[in-house]
Amino acid sequence: MFYGDDEDNEEQRFKFEKSGKNELIIIGINPSTARADPKGTDNPEKDPTIERAIEFSKRNWNYDDKKIKFDGFLMLNVYAQATSKTAALHTNRDFSLHQKNINKIDGYLQALKSADKKIYVLLAYGDSIKKRRWLKCCLYDIVDMLNMYNATFFKLGKLTGENNPRHIKPQNQNLLPISTPLEEISNADFSLILK
Repeated sequence: MFYGDDEDNEEQRFKFEKSGKNELIIIGINPSTARADPKGTDNPEKDPTIERAIEFSKRNWNYDDKKIKFDGFLMLNVYAQATSKTAALHTNRDFSLHQKNINKIDGYLQALKSADKKIYVLLAYGDSIKKRRWLKCCLYDIVDMLNMYNATFFKLGKLTGENNPRHIKPQNQNLLPISTPLEEISNADFSLILK
């Protein structure tokens, strides 16, 4: 079943989740206007990014000489303003919305940790992080929090030419094949990503 957050509405989205025993956390930039069926059935509104998240989260990944089988995902965002276009994001960051997003993410992570689940995070927002200068500041806060939970960070294949993790569904580019490798983000990569 697909779930949103109780406080999701037309202007803000905090999560889109297909729960499972081993969920892949995917970090995007801004949530689309798609939402899970409020009755919790398997009928989310059609959304190309969510459909790609479902496809990627069904894969078996080889990591650290073992196979990781994800059976769900938790889609979170650097900024929780609901809009189908990154260009329509607030011109200036809404600090209360950002803090609310941080608090929500912390709550989701606490729930995963209390269920003794490992925190695997796929950064998948692409070059759209450059649409607003303040988005990187939001990302720093989220990465800092994820580090407190001992998260393992991944990217899909190589970084973009702008040194960002590839979007799960790139705009104006060919789709990443579902066979694209899940690669752990190195310290060297992080120094470029967070620059």
